[in-house]
Amino acid sequence: MSLLKRAPHVTALAVVSVLMSLGLAVATFYVRALTRHAIHHFANAQSDSKILGVTIIREALRHPDVLVDFGSSEMIRGQGRPFYGPAFFAKAPSGFVLFPVADLGATPLAELLRVAAAGPVVRGKRLIVSFTPQVFIGKGHDRFDEAYRGNFSPLQATVLAFSNDLSPALAGDLASQLLKHAATLRHELLLRVALSARARDNGFGKAMYLALYPLGMMQEGFYRIADDVLVWRALSDRKDKNRSPRTTIEPPNWSVLADSADRFTRAHASSNQWGIEDKFFAQQGGYFVKQKGTKDSTEWLANLNEGYGWPELDLLLRLLKERGAKPLIITTPKHGLFDEFAGLNAPVRSRYYEKFRAAVAPYGFPVETFEQYDTVKYFLNDPDSHLSPRGWLRYDQLVDAFYHDSLR
Repeated sequence: MSLLKRAPHVTALAVVSVLMSLGLAVATFYVRALTRHAIHHFANAQSDSKILGVTIIREALRHPDVLVDFGSSEMIRGQGRPFYGPAFFAKAPSGFVLFPVADLGATPLAELLRVAAAGPVVRGKRLIVSFTPQVFIGKGHDRFDEAYRGNFSPLQATVLAFSNDLSPALAGDLASQLLKHAATLRHELLLRVALSARARDNGFGKAMYLALYPLGMMQEGFYRIADDVLVWRALSDRKDKNRSPRTTIEPPNWSVLADSADRFTRAHASSNQWGIEDKFFAQQGGYFVKQKGTKDSTEWLANLNEGYGWPELDLLLRLLKERGAKPLIITTPKHGLFDEFAGLNAPVRSRYYEKFRAAVAPYGFPVETFEQYDTVKYFLNDPDSHLSPRGWLRYDQLVDAFYHDSLR
């Protein structure tokens, strides 16, 4: 009798659960349809849903007229300046928009998580992965661990941890690397245990991972709902409701633009011998002047050889290779003029470019180091390898050639 009395309540609960599930499914479908319609809006916009989520990254990679650029501060510092890539390509003057997925301080592992968030969508897709040299010529886990924490996404890490399309060797190595950053996993019990299971190269680890997999899918689903909410809020705030960028008829006239970029950069970097932006030099110039002869070549080369970012770069390249992506790997150059002043000569600095090319070479991806601009005045905005307007125009030319399959 008691079971019969409870039956109506059980039925009602089941109906409510089904209706809630249908409501969530409809809402998810609606948000992702809106994202598909408005993906170009996010190209020159910065939001947490873009850099820490999944929905926007995957949608961007599905559009043939969107070129995704995974990067760090080199993709952020140029905002508001002439020839800044995402703004330069915003109206698709060459048939595509440049879509940065980047934030300040992103380490190679943080960039790896964003690439991993795309999942198998990257297969056969052109994309860019860019860096500044600092993460490859600096040592110290704590220093870079803090930067990584600021870019960590539990959703992206969960997607990676429960990806079943990766080879066991790569999945295990990726798990081991994420486990080195214990602070990011302190409140992520399921993720931490799953990564530990994947890092174990034995039957017990495999069994544990399989047991956790349903829970992992459930957690990823909850995180994806939160991601979609953030996307919906970002879409609600946008002002431009146009579906796609307006494409100009004439392609960029690079020679004319080069003259304009050169004039602008010179006019705004005339207060010092290195071509550093005047505004930046006014703030930091006193510090720069004190750096004369302070860099020791032997110590610098030791830091380069033991640089924090190299193992993470290799894991990222392995991931791109396994998933069949077609990336262009970029590093901005060292500020050779300032480095000469500080005590590092050209043969010493060239070791960085050689090591970077050597790291990428086994994977067969095209690579650009901009080494030829190492001592070109006005190419960089500051000694931290952030591009000036003149440098950005050269970057724009490079990605334009890459998109149109005309790299030389």
